[in-house]
Amino acid sequence: MILERITFTGVDEKTHIGRAKAIAKASRHRVEYGILASKSAAGKKPRYPTVRQVNDTANSLMDSPNLKVAVHVCGGWSRQLLKGDAEFFEEIHAVNYRRLQWNINAGQVPQSKWDLEAAVAAMKKHFHGMTQLIIQRNNDMSVTLAEELGLLGIDMAVLFDASGGRGVVADQWEQPDGPYCGYAGGLSPENVAINLQNLADFLPEDQSIWIDMESGVRTNDWFDLGKVEAVLKAIPPEIV
Repeated sequence: MILERITFTGVDEKTHIGRAKAIAKASRHRVEYGILASKSAAGKKPRYPTVRQVNDTANSLMDSPNLKVAVHVCGGWSRQLLKGDAEFFEEIHAVNYRRLQWNINAGQVPQSKWDLEAAVAAMKKHFHGMTQLIIQRNNDMSVTLAEELGLLGIDMAVLFDASGGRGVVADQWEQPDGPYCGYAGGLSPENVAINLQNLADFLPEDQSIWIDMESGVRTNDWFDLGKVEAVLKAIPPEIV
């Protein structure tokens, strides 16, 4: 197993950007920070910054060449995008990001209302810097969504995440989907080492992955850089 990067999701308005950059620079593993963008929850919950804060945070992080930044589109914007509505891109300056994670429960929108061609066209038009689209694998409809997107010529990777930000550890890890995929669900400083070892024992030696954590690196629902550092220190040296 090859650990290609570690994503820490939920950078918020209290995050010290200078310290976040320093942590990424000092890490022997590639660090990616994820920023949650929600139309309805923006500014109402700690992990969902206002639109202005999302854009300002991205701009502040992106001037550091040693780390990556991803935007995670959530809630109403994600459902609108499934219907081909690109309002999200009019609010979030997505050109500043390198990966887009589409946090969509595809079953919430009837398949007859999907317009994936328009959604992909919007991504390609507005998200000039995008290198990859991430789709969560959490139900049968998400499998269908990934299959259909795969036919539309967009670089895509699957994130296995039955937790959905609730901090629940998977009962067992899923078989990989393609040469590169992600794993999430309840990872924290306390359990990241054993879970990475379990993944290393389970996956082929040449399987490239990333891991993503959200709830496990928060304190009182605020992003906690101390826990980010603890995760990076806890990764066994044999994990490369």
